[in-house]
Amino acid sequence: MNEIWLERPRVVRDRSCDRIEFAWRVEPQTQLYQRTSFFLRVPSPSSPTTFPDRLLWLIALLCLHPQWTLLRPCRIHLPVRLGAGEAEFWLRLLDAAVVTLEAHRGGND
Repeated sequence: MNEIWLERPRVVRDRSCDRIEFAWRVEPQTQLYQRTSFFLRVPSPSSPTTFPDRLLWLIALLCLHPQWTLLRPCRIHLPVRLGAGEAEFWLRLLDAAVVTLEAHRGGND
């Protein structure tokens, strides 16, 4: 079973534009990733320092969840708690991704 720990998104201020940095750790290590982080630039006049934490987590999960179907079986560890409805949404989205992936490769997992 792969264990994936997401770190809290970090907002980094820069002269030209701010950026949001996302990072995670996978155990055992996998060759799927060359890096276990990425960032998004946010051009002025927007500033991610004003974004609510829930929005930063939504961005992180939207970007990362498709990869988890490739690492299955896996357990995702978040440093925040999702509501019951929100957790169910992400589980259903992952189930749909697995079904789609298996259908295209002729599998039945």
